[in-house]
Amino acid sequence: MFNIAVADDTNDLKKSIFDISNYEAKFSQQVKNATGQVLQDGEGSIKLLRPNYFRMDIETPSEALILANGKEIYNYDEMLEQVTVYSQGSQMVNSPFLLLISQDNELWNKYTVTRKDNSKHQKTYEIVSNNQEGLIKSFVVTLNRHNLLQEIVITENDERQNIYKFSDIKTNKLSSDDFKYAIPERISIDDQRQK
Repeated sequence: MFNIAVADDTNDLKKSIFDISNYEAKFSQQVKNATGQVLQDGEGSIKLLRPNYFRMDIETPSEALILANGKEIYNYDEMLEQVTVYSQGSQMVNSPFLLLISQDNELWNKYTVTRKDNSKHQKTYEIVSNNQEGLIKSFVVTLNRHNLLQEIVITENDERQNIYKFSDIKTNKLSSDDFKYAIPERISIDDQRQK
């Protein structure tokens, strides 16, 4: 019975998020330590084009980018002056963020999804990796009654939390052009695609 309920929660979350193929929003981010003390505030924007396209531009406290274009994932960090490039298929295993754009059952089977509420106004799901050796302990996704992403809370194994709250939500038509990326000049490239 438990496994059936978990499978139903997984299918419900997948259906809910893929009900909306185009999504963009601004976000505020707060990082808290295990005792709830705020360590850092940030903001930026996010775009999702389902399936396979994801873009998160972090504007403050320092510029960063995570972009998935269906083939590669680019992770740019201004402070490090570096871009790390991954093959999208291999890296998705390690990032529950990318569950938001993937319908791959093999990937979803690496996580346990549990619905945490029954409110008419929102749905909250906890996503836990079946591999407990990773950095992330849990990934909690909250959708509003229109299946639009409202909040994400990532809890790391050391209990540090990254809390993303989304605003100015739009469902305008996006295209693959919105997910193009040119690596800046004089930036070092760590190419992980063949590893």
